[in-house]
Amino acid sequence: MGSLLPDLDTRKSYMSKKWPHLSKFISKRTKHRGFTHSLLFLLILSELLKLIVLIGDKNIILICSAYGMFLGYASHILLDIFTYEGVDLFFPLGFNFKLSRLKTSSKGERYVNKVLKFISINLIFYNLYYLLNIKI
Repeated sequence: MGSLLPDLDTRKSYMSKKWPHLSKFISKRTKHRGFTHSLLFLLILSELLKLIVLIGDKNIILICSAYGMFLGYASHILLDIFTYEGVDLFFPLGFNFKLSRLKTSSKGERYVNKVLKFISINLIFYNLYYLLNIKI
């Protein structure tokens, strides 16, 4: 859920279709890859997640959910930095930050996606192997 949340600023995203009123409110006030893709919003989100964890009396489910939400959100912003459009990382300065020229939905993006999936799957298996101490 965290990785999908930054795109609430566009009405075409999955999360915008799930929460149309919130998406409409946000998209009228900011451009796509603007405020919701900034370090400022990430800081606000982290403080909100800290508050939820504290109110939940350090419940392990809330802690794991908060970390997942934060990491998903941060990874979305990081990956958008590598696209041609970039992000407004230092909102409200208006500076568009990008590190490469990958186009969204291009062959290059699909290749990067496959590589990241491969790495993720291998990390999951490595962690399972390590945690369960499986002898192969």
